Amino acid sequence: MTAKLEIVGTHPYADKFPMLAESELAELAESIRTVGLLHPVVLDPSGLVLDGRNRLAACELAGVDPFVDVYDGDPAEYVIASNVTRRNMSTGARAMATALVLEAAGKRSAGRVDYGELKSKLSGSGQSRQRLAEAFVILDFLPDLAPEVVSGAVTLNDAFTQADAIRTSAERDKIMAREKAKREKQEAAAEAERNAQIIADLTQAEAIVYLDMIESGQMTPQSAWAAHREDTRKEREQAERDRQVLRDRYTSMAQCILTASSWGEYDDFASLMADFDPQLLNPPQLSRYFDRASLEAAARFISELIAWSKS
Repeated sequence: MTAKLEIVGTHPYADKFPMLAESELAELAESIRTVGLLHPVVLDPSGLVLDGRNRLAACELAGVDPFVDVYDGDPAEYVIASNVTRRNMSTGARAMATALVLEAAGKRSAGRVDYGELKSKLSGSGQSRQRLAEAFVILDFLPDLAPEVVSGAVTLNDAFTQADAIRTSAERDKIMAREKAKREKQEAAAEAERNAQIIADLTQAEAIVYLDMIESGQMTPQSAWAAHREDTRKEREQAERDRQVLRDRYTSMAQCILTASSWGEYDDFASLMADFDPQLLNPPQLSRYFDRASLEAAARFISELIAWSKS
């Protein structure tokens, strides 16, 4: 409905879209002078121009008083819907201006955009979500290029390429920072676990001196453990030698038992030993272990082992 309302200025959302060139404004003024203003200048309830800045400027050139309408709905949606098919703007420029309005209207949060009633209008105008997404990348990472995209001085593609390079670098830095923090957290947890084990081992070893030095801050757990290990190195080396002696002893016994037991069920023992010749041994001096005393000692040993195994 036509309304009488004083025009007090231009709505900031409308200012996101560029004015016509002077030559185009002159042509529009001549048309208005000849046939009159065909469409009203649309204001919001406070008197700010939402749509028709070019018509208003052309009326001033033509000396014609404009008539106005008032729109009291969502100003962002109205401004965008009124400009999505402007022929004097490229698709990229319109996408950039649309993104500027949506951003200014607070319709974008956490990477999501509330298009409201604009969803179908934008699709019908050929203004794809991908173009708008690229425009938002420019706003986030290279906002100084936004006005140049709107004016047509820089294409949306070129501006997006530059902004996306910055975004990629920034995201890479964020990923690296997150990975570093994660790695440091894991290393700290592993170090805390090692320190706890060191303290437990020192406690078990009753290394009171080193435990006190850790508690007082004179030594770290790792340095205290290294010092304790050095203090007990000779003792540990002797213990290792003793263990090696035991290893050799019991391994030798097991091998002897294995060899003897493999012949334990031989049916014809006389036939088994019929071809015995000390010279077949390597070395022949091993023949002394076949004397009765050695065999009886081996028998006693096996008897003791049997008794041990039953105990």
